[in-house]
Amino acid sequence: IFFRLTLRHISMSNPSSDMAMPSCAFGTFEAGRDDPQQLRAATTQAIAAGFRHLDCAEMYQSTGPVGQALQEALSTIPRGELWVTSKLSGLPCGDYEAIKTRLKGHMAKLRVDYVDLLLCHWPGSAELDLDSDPEGMDRATAWTYFQEHIGEAWDNLNHLKAEGLTRHIGVSNFSPRCLEAVVALPHPAPFAHQLYVDLAHPVPGPLADLHREHRIQAMAYRPLAFLSAWAAAAPAATEALDRACAAAAAADVAQTVLAALLLQSAVDVVVTSSAQEAHMKSNLAAAALAERHLKDAEVAGPVTAALKECSAALVEGLEMVEMFGGVDVWAQAFGSLGLQESQG
Repeated sequence: IFFRLTLRHISMSNPSSDMAMPSCAFGTFEAGRDDPQQLRAATTQAIAAGFRHLDCAEMYQSTGPVGQALQEALSTIPRGELWVTSKLSGLPCGDYEAIKTRLKGHMAKLRVDYVDLLLCHWPGSAELDLDSDPEGMDRATAWTYFQEHIGEAWDNLNHLKAEGLTRHIGVSNFSPRCLEAVVALPHPAPFAHQLYVDLAHPVPGPLADLHREHRIQAMAYRPLAFLSAWAAAAPAATEALDRACAAAAAADVAQTVLAALLLQSAVDVVVTSSAQEAHMKSNLAAAALAERHLKDAEVAGPVTAALKECSAALVEGLEMVEMFGGVDVWAQAFGSLGLQESQG
């Protein structure tokens, strides 16, 4: 089923201790920017445009500039009306006090006393070089490392939550086997799982089942990163997207893609980034577009048909899309962790 009947997790209002996580987040990764300081202006602009959910990480060089923007914003916006998601590099295993010191140092740079959601950024060592080729990662060794350290890492995250340093905890880039291991531990299931998702790479069925069973919110990162690869490798998909965009009276194709993801039964939050105000506002309005789609049957029919055509074309042309670079290779590597061992 491509679309759900209700948007259970979409929140159009400001977050507070008893409100849902906003469905559109502004990503603060500095990729493609020569100077991470550019993220200060971009974050300020995003908040002014209406974003109330910021996605950050310990490893991002933009943390300091984003913290400056946050400090400025919090002079006029109550802290309870801004949702801050962040991520600790790798599995936060080892001495708890050392992990706590890392998080406090990170939050000091962000100029906040707590984060709303803290994620384990990837299911491996914090020392892993994500600038390297994932083909060089020994998956059997990586899986063994995960099995040996996930219990301690999840204990540490729960301890951080208990101390009030984060309101919620979760994971990122976990394979089905990794997530199965977490939900089997003697703690509540993760609040959220952030993973690479776009229309060409939907949430894998086993992960979607785990999310649904354990009420884990799925956060899609890089949902718009490879639109150019689709255009080059699967023109039929982009033609269908153009038709969906026109039928929905969307601002642009990017907004159409984000709305389509939010309407999928497996995605709750989309993480986007832009330095242009018009694109920020368009991205943020994707949730409203998705809600309008559900309420207007006359519009929903042709939009749904076009999006299904797009999805089918991307599935058919997936090999070519990936040959054109239209995939996050590290996400792909993490997504297979433990798979070969389970088949063996």
